[in-house]
Amino acid sequence: MSGIGSFISRQEIIPPIPQFVTLRKLSQCHARRASLLATIVRMNRNLPAPFKSALFAFFVIGLLYSSVTHAQKGTYRQTLAKPTEIQGHPCDKGYAWFYSDGKLQKCTVASEIALGEFTIPAGSWITLSEEGKPSGIQAPHDIEILGLICQGGGLLGPSEGSIIAFYPTGKLKVCYLAHNQPVQGVPCAHGGVLNSLSGSDPGVHFESDGALKSCRLSADYLGHHRGEIFKAGR
Repeated sequence: MSGIGSFISRQEIIPPIPQFVTLRKLSQCHARRASLLATIVRMNRNLPAPFKSALFAFFVIGLLYSSVTHAQKGTYRQTLAKPTEIQGHPCDKGYAWFYSDGKLQKCTVASEIALGEFTIPAGSWITLSEEGKPSGIQAPHDIEILGLICQGGGLLGPSEGSIIAFYPTGKLKVCYLAHNQPVQGVPCAHGGVLNSLSGSDPGVHFESDGALKSCRLSADYLGHHRGEIFKAGR
């Protein structure tokens, strides 16, 4: 990769391991992690403090490991020694991931950027397709997109938080709401990792033309009950 070699302190080839490349799998992954954390808390309420600390540390280390080894087959990771512009994206120092042909897959952006049809805040973890199109972001805090407050942040940083997904055209595909709010007149429920403790959390989905596709209801609506998945047009 020409132009960035002087800024890279280390390159690491990652062995092929599964990546949560679909939103459904990502949601299931967060649900499993949240469920595991809840199980740890329930099982160890009466353990001495040192044992609780050791178990919690083991859990956190596992999450940290998974957060830095989310690699698709045919991708590799590099460590940037300083903020570096890569293929038009202002990547911050730290990890950056690349496809086998050298195209950027994901990194944390060092400054606010335009991605797709929206403005993305500094500190966001961005993911691009092999064609360089926006795939999704994980923001460092809640952000507003099209009047929706999409959930950002995470216990271990943006890369472990809720995803905001885009179509290749740059239009919004999925958002996990930070709080209950109407979406195109439908009362949609907030979501994210913690909400997954009570079950799968599909988020708010949109069609490629921007119309609401589905969401979990925060209140009864048109004969559907609170908590059900409402599918627009059905």
